[in-house]
Amino acid sequence: MRQVMEKTLKGTCWVVRILTEVQMYKCDICEYQTKYKGALKPHLLVHKDISEVQTYKCDICEYQTKRKGALKPHLLDHKDISNVQVYKCETCEYQTKHKARLKRHLLVHKDISEAPMYKCDMCEYQTKRETKHLKQHLLLHKDISEVQTYKCDICEYQTKHKDTLNITQ
Repeated sequence: MRQVMEKTLKGTCWVVRILTEVQMYKCDICEYQTKYKGALKPHLLVHKDISEVQTYKCDICEYQTKRKGALKPHLLDHKDISNVQVYKCETCEYQTKHKARLKRHLLVHKDISEAPMYKCDMCEYQTKRETKHLKQHLLLHKDISEVQTYKCDICEYQTKHKDTLNITQ
């Protein structure tokens, strides 16, 4: 973190402010950036093929992940709802085993004016959902040659969206 001193004359007094410039850590492959050095390394896993990195596998189903922290929430899906903490919506009947999913669900009950909106600079698209939805949308505006693509092992299909590749295989 770098600090810069700024001096300004206010009347007959000099006011000195220390401005803090936050160092950003940037991905060399995509536009991702973060102020947390420790967040860049896990992000880089997104760009690696699953065969190139250590994976964490579910003992119950075929699920596997590159991120150790993603396995624990997945394992909750296999547990009986009566044996885990349940997060309930106070507005409707929705309930989930995942606190983050409840938080995301609560956005459906908020008026657009109350929820933070993520807006596309290139078209009218906007979403109440987290930035992941906007990032996926922005891929629509890019040529396939400009982004990382995911190719099917079985056929010629390729896509900008990793989630849709899993559906075809």
